[in-house]
Amino acid sequence: MRTALVLILSLCAAPARAQVHPPEIEAHLAPMVGDWTIPAQEQTYRETCEWYANRAFVVCTSSDASDASRAQSILGYSKVKARFTYQNYSSSGSSSYELGYPLGKDGLVYTDERLSDGENARITTLVRPQPDGRLHFVQERSVKGGPWEKVVDFYYARRR
Repeated sequence: MRTALVLILSLCAAPARAQVHPPEIEAHLAPMVGDWTIPAQEQTYRETCEWYANRAFVVCTSSDASDASRAQSILGYSKVKARFTYQNYSSSGSSSYELGYPLGKDGLVYTDERLSDGENARITTLVRPQPDGRLHFVQERSVKGGPWEKVVDFYYARRR
């Protein structure tokens, strides 16, 4: 009985498991965690991002009541590829997978090549945390090697 009690107490006192990634990797994922909206869409758009299992990934669930769309995104880091990863699955049936790199001290930049309006395009997506807590999201594309154009530019704001 005494041995069982000592075992139970030692298990309860064991330190929590360490995070999966080193601090310099986690610094780029941590700013994504939160309850987000987009200004002027507060009544219809919501995206909630949470740590998954030992802070291994950030899992985001979004919904937009204006068009009944939903999506699931997973942000992480691949030790094998030595790159950040982004996966997105939409209620429209579309999905995407992008590889990324650090951008500044805590931002991320993802790159991809895919069809855009039926043409081959290179896509760059930048996510930059702002001093006021917002996330600046910018996406640019170059179709068939042409000039880069900004196709998305907005800020995520924390829900109140």
